Amino acid sequence: MVNRPRAAAGRPQAGLEVEEKLLTSNIHAANRTNLRTVKRSGYRHAMTLEPWSTEQAERLIAPLGNRWVPVQAFARQAGRVAASFSAAGDVLVAAAFLHDVGCASSLNRLGFHPVDGTHFLRDNGQERLACLVAHHSGARFEAEERGLVNSWPPSADGG
Repeated sequence: MVNRPRAAAGRPQAGLEVEEKLLTSNIHAANRTNLRTVKRSGYRHAMTLEPWSTEQAERLIAPLGNRWVPVQAFARQAGRVAASFSAAGDVLVAAAFLHDVGCASSLNRLGFHPVDGTHFLRDNGQERLACLVAHHSGARFEAEERGLVNSWPPSADGG
């Protein structure tokens, strides 16, 4: 075991300060990237990922009735877990809100909600969320059962 010098009370060690600065700069870079994506999606004012996903989920899933309550519960649980993921926490909560967005009848293309939701998210410039939605709940295996394996994973070009 290597003896490492202890930091003075209340001050992190020098190595930890560097790691903290790197982590903070990565978080800020990720937030800037998400903000640019939301700005490109046609909103006049920038909106962060979580409010955008909540708005979309409520607009598309709430009318389905019995699906909206479990989606909200899932998103609340994701919010509790998200605290452990710093930079990716907002993506986790957004994915929780939108994981069933493909169930909306207005988005139904193939009748397979992970793929239909993926297309919607890609159309709105949300590639990272699209990847998470595409692969939730063992969707790959169900795609095989439905004979959709040739179009799996759902590609950005509509496949």
